[in-house]
Amino acid sequence: TGEALPNRPSHTVTLAALLELDKLSANLRYRVVSSAFAGKIDEVERNSPGFALLDARVAYQVWPALSVFVGALNLTDARRHALDVVDTRPALGRQFYVGLSGDAPVE
Repeated sequence: TGEALPNRPSHTVTLAALLELDKLSANLRYRVVSSAFAGKIDEVERNSPGFALLDARVAYQVWPALSVFVGALNLTDARRHALDVVDTRPALGRQFYVGLSGDAPVE
């Protein structure tokens, strides 16, 4: 048909950085997504808005096989409008998490 594919943004750019200092590590990821053709409603072309996401995670190695971490997803709080059927931004806004990661000894 020659039309753009629905819900496929023309451009997505991702930048990532990792910083490691002794027992501390930090990850940052920034992603920018352009607007996307969402379809036609009553013969009117509709586009989903573009958005940007920033994720961050910091981990500390307590023991050689055990780390604790804290992080956040979608720090920009980009989220879809609940009543807009063509909005393809993330459904969930800003999220925070904490955790524990480890390796079990293998014999």
